[in-house]
Amino acid sequence: MTGNDEFLRTFAQRLQRLRHRTGLPQEQVAFRSGLSVSTYSQLERGRMGINIKRLPELAIALDCEIVDLFADHHVDGVEPESPAARAQRLTGRLD
Repeated sequence: MTGNDEFLRTFAQRLQRLRHRTGLPQEQVAFRSGLSVSTYSQLERGRMGINIKRLPELAIALDCEIVDLFADHHVDGVEPESPAARAQRLTGRLD
């Protein structure tokens, strides 16, 4: 799996979580964001990406901030990890 494939898969999972949080069907999110149902469905399945210019409409349709499309801390209610804490976790070092 390439990095791009992984990004699309993660992005698709976030879209699904955000949509489920709103309780809207794919058709409604597609309509609200100005996308076709087919296009939105492909986004949620990680089959395609989206033009950056469309992100504001997608965020509005999902009743979230643009950052929520890329970061789980708003979606899941988890506080963002500080850069120092992330560095310690990734390196296994506790200075």
